[in-house]
Amino acid sequence: SGDSLNSPDGLPVFRECLNKISNIAPTFVVRGNWDVWYWSKQDLFGGINVRQLNGNVERVEVRGVPIWLTGVFVQSEDKLQEALNSIPKNEFSIFVTHYPDLIEEVQKNEIDLYCAGHTHGGQVAMPFYGSLVTF
Repeated sequence: SGDSLNSPDGLPVFRECLNKISNIAPTFVVRGNWDVWYWSKQDLFGGINVRQLNGNVERVEVRGVPIWLTGVFVQSEDKLQEALNSIPKNEFSIFVTHYPDLIEEVQKNEIDLYCAGHTHGGQVAMPFYGSLVTF
């Protein structure tokens, strides 16, 4: 859900990790603000079996059940409505983006699962401990 790197030094580790994940299951990515603002010239995903979601719609099937995925990069929010309109209303759908701010607009289209990053782990918390990672 974006912000793939804090520094170009992490690119080899990031690419290796994504490559391993994509060998296990279909893997979908969007670019966050760091990816767009600072690392737009970095080849984050080339040669790795990942699919970028930026206004396009992808269909995968899990045990015979279709799942529709779409999403948008940071600064590509103008592609949002066209992508949402391309998803069948009666099938499971997932929307992936970087900022959580689009959730109200996306909810109008009855998307089943909204995935966002940007909070850098702050949304994942353990009982009696708190956030696992915060920026």
